[in-house]
Amino acid sequence: MPKTRKEKEKIVENLKDDLTKSYGLICLNFSQIPNNDLVVLRKEIKDLQGSARVVKKRLFQIAWQDSKKEESFVLPKEKKGNLLSLFIFQEDSLLPILKLVNSFRKKFKEEVEVIAGWLENRIYSEKEIVSLAEIPSKEVLLTRLVYSLKSPLNNLVYSLKGEIFKLIFVLEKIKQGR
Repeated sequence: MPKTRKEKEKIVENLKDDLTKSYGLICLNFSQIPNNDLVVLRKEIKDLQGSARVVKKRLFQIAWQDSKKEESFVLPKEKKGNLLSLFIFQEDSLLPILKLVNSFRKKFKEEVEVIAGWLENRIYSEKEIVSLAEIPSKEVLLTRLVYSLKSPLNNLVYSLKGEIFKLIFVLEKIKQGR
């Protein structure tokens, strides 16, 4: 049954509230995803201090314009399917939610598509959102940094050790020759 104008206005108001409170937003276009998987995604996003809502694209567009955001956020009309809006309410939950979205996108290759995102008062394209989601964790980056700083020192130590072993080997041969 179609929603009444009053119900749609309430949806737009709730979206505007979420837009003003949120630190970031990711919009996904999806079709033919089992409801159980959407419920699991919503629960995991809620655990990460976020919110997931399925809304009509037109209602989202109205809420975006009414929230007086400076950036223009235009959803492509030619894309078929539903819009899943993921609101991020805390800065520290940004990367975990992005990683969760990326794994969800990989799981449902054909059915899920990242449309765009709004993070830190800037609009990001699909490619930028995906590349942000594929950034390794802080621990992995720190490990790589330590390894890259330690590697030249290790190479120096092994090369100096090699020269000493060569000298000892030559001295041993000379000693055996006498």
